[in-house]
Amino acid sequence: MVLSAMISLGLYGQEKPPAPAPALVHVSKAYEGSIAPTSEFVGTTLPLRRTVVGSAVDGRVVQLAVEVGQEVKEGEAVAQLLTKTLEIELAAARSEYKLREAELLELKNGALPEEIAQAKSRLTAAEVRRDYLRKRLDRMTRLDVGNGIVSDDELQEVQSLLDAGEELVSEAKEGLQLLQRGTRPERIEAAEARLEQQKSLVELLEDRLAKYTVRAPFSGFVIRELTEAGYWLSQGSAVVEIIQIDEVEVEVYVPESYIRFVKVGESATLKFDALPDVAEPIIGRIVSIVPEAETRSRTFPVRVRVKNPRGDNGYLVKPGMLAKCALPVGASKRATLIPKDALVLGQVGSQIKQIVDGKVRTVNVQLGMSQGSNVEVVDGLKPGDVVAVFGNERLRDGETVRIGKVIDPENLQAVAQPPGNTPAVSDGG
Repeated sequence: MVLSAMISLGLYGQEKPPAPAPALVHVSKAYEGSIAPTSEFVGTTLPLRRTVVGSAVDGRVVQLAVEVGQEVKEGEAVAQLLTKTLEIELAAARSEYKLREAELLELKNGALPEEIAQAKSRLTAAEVRRDYLRKRLDRMTRLDVGNGIVSDDELQEVQSLLDAGEELVSEAKEGLQLLQRGTRPERIEAAEARLEQQKSLVELLEDRLAKYTVRAPFSGFVIRELTEAGYWLSQGSAVVEIIQIDEVEVEVYVPESYIRFVKVGESATLKFDALPDVAEPIIGRIVSIVPEAETRSRTFPVRVRVKNPRGDNGYLVKPGMLAKCALPVGASKRATLIPKDALVLGQVGSQIKQIVDGKVRTVNVQLGMSQGSNVEVVDGLKPGDVVAVFGNERLRDGETVRIGKVIDPENLQAVAQPPGNTPAVSDGG
């Protein structure tokens, strides 16, 4: 009796353990979407872009700056040609441009105050000499009248000096007026034209010099070296071949009986036998349908573009890889869809863990067609029902759970990722 009371009062230090916290699960909602029957077609992976980079000028290769397999960025130098002669020409052209620029500035600024003062001084000196000669000629003329003191030769000499003095005064006046008026607009326009002409020459040489460095036209990988240091290249000669694979395209050939169901802009599921570690399918988008069939096979080329997932060892999908592409082969219909991750394979068929008022309810479902990361539920669910997506394998019927994140199934694109990455989810709150 006493022992029972002690146990009930916890006198032995044994307290009742607390109830476990509800399990945390990520959920999604079943939704009504469009789905169509699909079939797998074998295709070949192609780079998004491929180009043979050529030289824009004639010249000798000084350095091939890349190697096969090397990743390059857009605008990165892949080869350098000899430029010494062109650099000398450019330096001379730039010096000439500075000279033309200084000449134009001098014309625009006009005469200095000191130059105008000098011109005034020259005019004053010319006027003083002219006035002196005038007075001298006048005095000699008065002395000569009726006296014969001054000879005709002396008079003519003074007259010639006076005429020359008048010319000097006129020239000094014109020179001063020119300095005071400033440079004529025509001379400034001519100087500006010469400067612009020299600027064009400098830009032409700079453009030519830039072409002696061969650069990558886009980001990608070098797959072939087509020259070496020391080679002479003519304009248009090949230097390297580059491919862009941050996005790739899979080309598949669709029989004419199915091509009417394939539409540009729709998604397509891709699988690569060379990537067995990628558990989830890669979702691409149809970007083009060639509207002319191959006459022998009666198939139409279809291009599916996909962002290339990148792992620790570079991009996962390589051009040339064999791909299996799931494309529609029938008319689409409306159906109830859920993420494939919501499925729990039971002993009898497929099950999902539906969440109703915070409690788990096990529902047997009948599945239909699959589409990418989603699957059709023929019976057992209706649009809007909440289902557990991650952590659903450990849930028991009737268990209370906490909802962590709500995943939008229509935006859940199953993209291949390196092991250890998890699909992105959005906060439900």
